[in-house]
Amino acid sequence: MILRRSPLFAGLSGVLALALALPPRIIPHKGPRERPQEKPPEKQKSLSIEEYEPKSSLVVPEHKIDRAKFPFIDIHSHHWDLTPEYMDKLVAEMDSINLRVLVNLSGGTGDRLRQTVAAMKGRYPSRFVVFANLTYDDLNTPGYGRRAAQRLEQDVRNGAQGLKIFKNFGMDLKYADGRRVKVDDPEFDPVWEKCAELKIPVLIHVAEPLAFFKPWDRFNERWLELKEFPGRARPPSKYPPFELRLLSKKV
Repeated sequence: MILRRSPLFAGLSGVLALALALPPRIIPHKGPRERPQEKPPEKQKSLSIEEYEPKSSLVVPEHKIDRAKFPFIDIHSHHWDLTPEYMDKLVAEMDSINLRVLVNLSGGTGDRLRQTVAAMKGRYPSRFVVFANLTYDDLNTPGYGRRAAQRLEQDVRNGAQGLKIFKNFGMDLKYADGRRVKVDDPEFDPVWEKCAELKIPVLIHVAEPLAFFKPWDRFNERWLELKEFPGRARPPSKYPPFELRLLSKKV
């Protein structure tokens, strides 16, 4: 029996013989491709609190209130411009927000008080309330409290409807000998008694916010405000402490 090689087998034998005759080749292993080296993140710039201006991500409907639903009274305002043009503009602005009555706490005393009342209540009788103020020009002359009470009584006759005491009382106001005027100084008793007699309200601006008396450091809740307005600070070297001792004769 004669065996014959098929053409297919003969072809495979030739390919195998050729492969064995060729020199071996090293095929590199293809693993995962290396990622390009990432650049290190840039160092974040340190911001000061003045530069910090965050934008809110909260998106809600906005409802601007430009006018009060009900008429209201502003009990704390200061106005020194007494010209008719200023008064007309002021009343127009009041009307635009439904402000019915405005209290001017800077009425002054004497001639100034009369001028303020004439300019405000004379032009708009029902829209303004004017408070009188004390003058300390004669503070160091004996009998000051009695004279101040008399002046206040006259101011009320001239249209004042209350008494406003500014913040220098108890802090900056001093006698000629350097003693600080205390808010409970008996020299002023005649003034308070006159207010009770006349049945008029008294507004006294005593001291400032507590933070203004505290050390101006990183723990102060009003640090930024004091940085922007350093004149608001009340250092212990110049002012009495904020606590109730401010009301004491011993401070």
